[in-house]
Amino acid sequence: MEKLAGFLYTSGSWWIFVLGAKYLTPTHQSLLFGAFVVLSVILHHLYFKVLTKKNIIFWITFSLIGITGDAIFLAFDILKGPSESFFPLWLLGLWLVFPLNFFHSLEKFTERKWLGILFGAIGGPLAYSAGPAFGILGLSEFFYLYIGAFWAIYMALASIVLSKFKSSTKTI
Repeated sequence: MEKLAGFLYTSGSWWIFVLGAKYLTPTHQSLLFGAFVVLSVILHHLYFKVLTKKNIIFWITFSLIGITGDAIFLAFDILKGPSESFFPLWLLGLWLVFPLNFFHSLEKFTERKWLGILFGAIGGPLAYSAGPAFGILGLSEFFYLYIGAFWAIYMALASIVLSKFKSSTKTI
């Protein structure tokens, strides 16, 4: 049941941020996305019981790695966000929520790292390719190559670090 809840959470969070970016004003996005991120952290602590000190470090670190990667892609026009902001709010929200998924629905990648690398190399670019369809993100000609490589490395690194952290956990 926990894996199903994690999968539904992962899918639902993606849709909330993407549809929110498409249909809400920036003010409403700020309210919704901020509330969703805070609620996600609280629910993960209460339902999944995963917020240990090490896991909080993991969450913050891998949120920052994702944000930095996308900021670089935006700076070099591999990704093209809205002209009114350097970093789209919905993308920030996704990166604040995504690493939490390693504690449930993406946990299998800590044991099968090759599967995580494959998932990142294929799934990362596929997720971004929805951006133009919703009119919230533009993509360069070679985005599959860059995004795929970034996500493969991200998934491998996250899986390795989390598997090391799992060896000793203490709930806060």
